[in-house]
Amino acid sequence: MLSRIKGFLLGRNTMHFTFAILVIIYGICFEIPGWESQYLFHTLRDPPPLFWWPVRTQVVMFGLIGFNLFLFVLSRTQWRERLRYWAEGLLAIGLVAMVAAIAINTTSGVAIYTDRAESTLLTFKGYENESLRYRDVRFVTLGCKIVNTRGAEATRVFYALHGEHGAVVNLEQGLDKRTPDANWLRAVHAADAAIPGTTIRRELTPLPDSAGQYKRCIDRFRQDQAEGDKALVTEIFERPEVIGLL
Repeated sequence: MLSRIKGFLLGRNTMHFTFAILVIIYGICFEIPGWESQYLFHTLRDPPPLFWWPVRTQVVMFGLIGFNLFLFVLSRTQWRERLRYWAEGLLAIGLVAMVAAIAINTTSGVAIYTDRAESTLLTFKGYENESLRYRDVRFVTLGCKIVNTRGAEATRVFYALHGEHGAVVNLEQGLDKRTPDANWLRAVHAADAAIPGTTIRRELTPLPDSAGQYKRCIDRFRQDQAEGDKALVTEIFERPEVIGLL
């Protein structure tokens, strides 16, 4: 039985399935309940933040797929027959790459503290680290739009803190939504309440076509929240200074 499994995993005509399985395992790891508590972004922070959530990007996924394709090409070369354990060595490298990709993908996230907001995001240019104290916030961008997701309409809200010299902490959900709306709303509300509301400029982005469009979007988002969280939507996205921009 083991020899048959080994033959499949290391077979010349089947090894591409092996590398595809490594990518699938990588994706499955992030769907395991409770996995987020093991994120390096969270476990390495001292003191722990009031709120936090992971932000997953596609950078690591693309990198892992590309690396595994490279390993597969190597597995098809003449070295497979010339060097003993060539295929086994490539599989071991693939396993190490998968584990490294899982670890790297747990290092991005957003954290909300009582006095500041922080973000660590992995991009194709490398890590972007920002830490912005609320007293240093110069303006806030926020907005709401209706998006089409897999044939169904859904609301998407935005909120970002901007400081001097282009510093931005974007309280984004990431490409994949990894935090419940209630947790996200409370985090944004804590940050929004900590900045001096009467002196901080607020900007709508994307700029809605009309006041009615923005209000319909916010109403729809509010209806999707629990009864106890509806007031938070109003306090964040329908402040007088925000409505005055419409």
